[in-house]
Amino acid sequence: MADIEKTLTTDGKRTITIHGMKLTVDPAVMDDMRVMNWLYTIQHPESDDDDGVLVMVPLIRTLFGKDYQKIMDHLAEADGRIPMQKVANFLTEFMSKVNPNS
Repeated sequence: MADIEKTLTTDGKRTITIHGMKLTVDPAVMDDMRVMNWLYTIQHPESDDDDGVLVMVPLIRTLFGKDYQKIMDHLAEADGRIPMQKVANFLTEFMSKVNPNS
């Protein structure tokens, strides 16, 4: 718990490091029903005919906010391609660090 407390800024944001990138994020980004719906759709693709895994795009844009492009550039391969597995791994670590008690 002490490590997490050290990462909190005066405005309630949390500084985290993922894959060598330091980010300052607002944990309140997880307190959004849209985020929960997108996560549910990703976890249960058979329950939603509409978007399936494509909801990952608005999910990561919402979660990463202004850092979205910087993160995508960081995850890109030399040829410019951004492998989905790298994005999924980054997203998993992001969520565990932003919301460590869940």
